[in-house]
Amino acid sequence: MLDILKQLYPEKEYIDIELIGVDLLQNLGIEALDHKLHIHKSKRPNAWVSELNGWTKTRIDYSLRPSSWQEYVADIDEIRINVNDLIVETIKLIDDVYRKGRYTQDRGKRVDDRLKVFKEHTFAENRLPTFAVDPYCLYFEGNAKSPVAEYFTMRQLLSVGKYEKFRKRLNDVYSSLDNFYNQFVEVLRVRINKQDISIVKNPRLAMFNLYSAAKAIVDFQKEYELLFSEYSSLNEDFAKQELENILTLVNVWRYVLDNQPKGCAIAYDSKQKYRKGTNYFCDMLSKAVTAVNGTLLKGNKYAYIIIDYNMEEDNTFENEYTRIVMTIRDVFKNSILPSSDRWYLETQSLELAYVPVFSGVFSPVAYSIPFYKLLDTEESRIAKPMYPCETEPALIEKMTATKSLNLWIESMKKLSEMKLYIQRYQQIVQVSVDDKCLCSITAYTELLINQINALWNDFISVEDIVNELIEDADEQNREQLNVVQLFFDCYEEIKTVIINKNDPSELIQIIETVSVIMFLLLPSVS
Repeated sequence: MLDILKQLYPEKEYIDIELIGVDLLQNLGIEALDHKLHIHKSKRPNAWVSELNGWTKTRIDYSLRPSSWQEYVADIDEIRINVNDLIVETIKLIDDVYRKGRYTQDRGKRVDDRLKVFKEHTFAENRLPTFAVDPYCLYFEGNAKSPVAEYFTMRQLLSVGKYEKFRKRLNDVYSSLDNFYNQFVEVLRVRINKQDISIVKNPRLAMFNLYSAAKAIVDFQKEYELLFSEYSSLNEDFAKQELENILTLVNVWRYVLDNQPKGCAIAYDSKQKYRKGTNYFCDMLSKAVTAVNGTLLKGNKYAYIIIDYNMEEDNTFENEYTRIVMTIRDVFKNSILPSSDRWYLETQSLELAYVPVFSGVFSPVAYSIPFYKLLDTEESRIAKPMYPCETEPALIEKMTATKSLNLWIESMKKLSEMKLYIQRYQQIVQVSVDDKCLCSITAYTELLINQINALWNDFISVEDIVNELIEDADEQNREQLNVVQLFFDCYEEIKTVIINKNDPSELIQIIETVSVIMFLLLPSVS
């Protein structure tokens, strides 16, 4: 309102502000004090007035909140039942179209009726019960300002935050589904009319939203069960049916995007594909390990694929990593497009990792193969960059390295960390800096030098090992060891590059060279 008034009366020098509802003691002859202001526009308390108006809105919202947790959960249950029915009817409608080749009014009406109810739910704000907020509405959902704890009990402070994750999951599921239903009619109409799907602008967008809902619903169900199981009116199998139906719809929609109606039903096969996919990840992972001639080691977070490194002269480490990812991708090719197969892959707990082995010696660093790289990244960009990942105890035990080798491996890790820090620094110095940021850059540079110094002290702990190896090394190894030995004298040069904000590209190249040499020297160290 203040913004509107400014536009309506841009020349108005003064503004009158009046607080309404402050004359509560007028019956006793006590007039309200200082409840009207006549002030110059330069002194308008705009932020204060806006906050006061916002508080008025939260008071109105307070009156619309559920009065109990039972009422709140009953509303959530109603939404879930409605959406589940909507998805079931949508599957039946699409199945009918693909079986008969035409649209049935009765089927369409059943979807429309449920869609209207769903839209009403998504339009209404999900408000926690009155118990979850303080009665003055100073602390509520979405409010970043937390009141001073001494004025409010800790129970009230924690109550809203406790349900933030649940409300986010709920919004993720139903906003994604809402977006799907905003788009799916156009695609279905094209299929009914036997037209080419390319006439639809971005036909994959509906699938993106549907698949996003299918991924988010797992966490939503977990949060619901954790918080509201004792209030729930849903039967024990509802969550299982809910998940099965949405993933059946994902498979049905996959078929719609890929195929014209051919006079056959598609819902049954789509449901069976989901039901039979329980072991999809484990089965495909075994085939992938065989395809790359590796061995599999499972930890708590990673499935490590251990592979002998191909030592051909023209085979760089990046090329080998790319080759392995592309080979595994070929095994998981059914997961590239959104479907229940991809859902099984992305919702299980393990991430893939590549562990190179050189002449029987394990690399000290395992490299993660995140699913976005495995399924979505262009081949030319797969190794840009390669991210190291955690080495879990199961893998460490398998490495069984000697004391010298352990020291060498730790030194290689420190060198890799150093490279990452300098690469990050390279990205920062490429951006022009104004005077406001100069202090921050100076502080960052000082911190970086301290970090590099700590890493360097750990890195040079292998200097004695290098000196011992040179004494008995053949000509080729001596050449490589001399390079490492020369690098031990480069610390001051590294500091100079950072302090003077020079381009560290050449320095990064040198570190990469030393890293490769140290990797090639692993058999000699062991």
